[in-house]
Amino acid sequence: MELIELAALSRHLRKLGNSDIERHPFNYSVVHWILHAEGAANANCQSESDRELAQKLWDAVSRFLTDDSVRRLWVSSFPSYSDVHKGRCLRCSGGSSFSALCIASSYGLCDVLQQILSSGIDPIDPERGVNCVDGDGRSPLSWAASRGYMGAALALLDCGADIETRDSEYGQTPLSWAAENGCDGVVQLLLDRGADIETRSNGGCTPLSFAARNGCDGVVQLLLERGADIETRINNGVTPLSWAARYGRDGVVQLLLERGADIETRDSYGQTPLSCAAEKGHDGVVQLLLERGADIETRDNSGLTPLSWAAKNRHDAVVQLLNGEHSN
Repeated sequence: MELIELAALSRHLRKLGNSDIERHPFNYSVVHWILHAEGAANANCQSESDRELAQKLWDAVSRFLTDDSVRRLWVSSFPSYSDVHKGRCLRCSGGSSFSALCIASSYGLCDVLQQILSSGIDPIDPERGVNCVDGDGRSPLSWAASRGYMGAALALLDCGADIETRDSEYGQTPLSWAAENGCDGVVQLLLDRGADIETRSNGGCTPLSFAARNGCDGVVQLLLERGADIETRINNGVTPLSWAARYGRDGVVQLLLERGADIETRDSYGQTPLSCAAEKGHDGVVQLLLERGADIETRDNSGLTPLSWAAKNRHDAVVQLLNGEHSN
């Protein structure tokens, strides 16, 4: 979204009739300004000037949030919002909602978080405690874990946060979120606190599956050392090795092979890791798999070999590698 579109959205929100935003614009701003600022900073701006402006905006926000007095002032303004809404979280038109705990956890604002936790009451959403959730069912611990905020995660756990809480959209626990985003420290913390290492999302993904797909070598190593199932399968039968191969994660592929992952594992479509890598044109992964003795003539459910996939998708480097193997 470009900055001009964000401005148009703001104008539209101001025109909304009979809404919380129109009736209590200050209260809405108190809670949501940081979310809009982050959205603007991450906007897909087309012009260089807009990109520079967006970056300057977020730099200013970042400096703003490092000022202790500013953060104290910010959190002190939350109760007025709570009073107006009689303890209910404001819900936007899309169904999202936010609590002070979720906001503080999302941005690693540990002093704000500690202030709320020590009071025992979330000033925006006092009826729900440390396990409050936003409109997507994500808890403060889920947000802290997904962004790698160790201090926030530790504070929440010490106050009784549910370590196995799941969001409503993807069914991911804090451990899955941390693993997916390569947050090694938080992954270790959650495992030390007893998090289920084989927890599955709605799609059947375990923390190891997420880490392998995203090329998070450190998390993969940690999970394997803690006994994660190296042959775990998501709902379509894909193992961590196949997923790493499909996404071109050379380091993870090598690590999984060294740990004994099945090089000929097949997903629901009959594809092996070599087929996956060849289809996507990941010559580095293809080379690794060939050196480990992967079957070059394997066929999937459609009868296609790795060479067929590489040729079909015009991955010349992979075609050359596979043809070279044929000639040996």
